[in-house]
Amino acid sequence: MSEEKIKFVILAPQRTGSNLLVSYLDHINAIRCRYDIMGYKSLESNQDFIKEFGITNFIESCYHHNFDGNMKFKEEIENPNLANGFKLSYKDLMNYYFYDNGVLKSSLKPEDEIEEILDYFKQNNYKIILLDRKSKIEQYYSFKTAENTNKWMITDEKDLPERDESITVDMNNFDYYITNNVNWEKYAKDRLSEFDTFNLLYEEFVEDIEGTVAEICEFLGVRFNLNREHLANKIPIKQRRTSIVNLIENYNEVRQYLRRHKLNEWI
Repeated sequence: MSEEKIKFVILAPQRTGSNLLVSYLDHINAIRCRYDIMGYKSLESNQDFIKEFGITNFIESCYHHNFDGNMKFKEEIENPNLANGFKLSYKDLMNYYFYDNGVLKSSLKPEDEIEEILDYFKQNNYKIILLDRKSKIEQYYSFKTAENTNKWMITDEKDLPERDESITVDMNNFDYYITNNVNWEKYAKDRLSEFDTFNLLYEEFVEDIEGTVAEICEFLGVRFNLNREHLANKIPIKQRRTSIVNLIENYNEVRQYLRRHKLNEWI
């Protein structure tokens, strides 16, 4: 196994199991893995630091600080970990987020700002874990129900709703969602091909969680030594218990949309 410091980033769309993956990796003894350090909440809380030192220095400093409840830097800490990484949603790589009359909106970042971050990854030999979800129907359902309930991660069964929510998919919104996913896949394939990458699907991950984490440890060059005792109460749990076919009122319309656009593999 390598004894050099390793850096990595989990790049993923929302609702692909990224929080679950972060939870496991952060409980490998040799790894520190952060959550959404480049999400809106974190960037807003640390905007003074970022303005003074820049976004790449902010990323570097995340490995040496604790955060408070608002994702703001607290005290500086020692970092003996062999591998350090964080989760980066592709929407946070590509977009700015801001409030307009109480509504959270987004705008596309200039290409040079995106390139600054990717160049930083390249110059510092970041390894990339590229996480995605095969079924975009299930991913979309998960996104909309989390958006409706504002429950993005649940770690205790008592916090689950009594029953799964049924929805009718707005096809214009679904088209926008799928278009963004198609564009991201094209971008990732073109722009990230030069990186050392571990490709992972949510469906494969949840089928064999510890086996997958062991493979990622090998990819990162660290020993698989999972601290199960401390992990026990911090694992995000699956929020849906009912077949997706029975939860989307217009499921056939959604499925036909994907077939019409030759995206059968995403059903």
